[in-house]
Amino acid sequence: MPGRRPTLEKRQGRVGLGRYWVFAAVAFTLMAPQAQAQINPFVGRSEPGLSSHDLDLMMGSVNRVNLAPHVAVGTTAAWSNPKTGDHGTSTVERIFHEHGRTCHLLRHDIVSREEPQPQRYYLTWCQTPDGAWKILR
Repeated sequence: MPGRRPTLEKRQGRVGLGRYWVFAAVAFTLMAPQAQAQINPFVGRSEPGLSSHDLDLMMGSVNRVNLAPHVAVGTTAAWSNPKTGDHGTSTVERIFHEHGRTCHLLRHDIVSREEPQPQRYYLTWCQTPDGAWKILR
């Protein structure tokens, strides 16, 4: 029955694809906290109510501080979103080495429409061997 064989192969392909999606969903669930923390550093913390554009602007200030040629304690970069009124600063509080990596403890002072009182967050950023900066804790 040549007409039935493609149907059977097609079904087998769907089963295989279904297994793939289950595996992908499980893998994403296990990896999600680390991946989300690199996208939104406030995952698992009290979030300051920032939009994704606010977070992009804040990450720009983090990059300016971490990549500054002569970064020192007190180095600060500001960010501001005129559309939302949200704004803040990223300031180097401490520079140290951990497991052979250069790390910066950054203080993030944030004012958002949802939290008009300034909120303060501390995140440790470390440079990876490929030169990228990632959140350590």
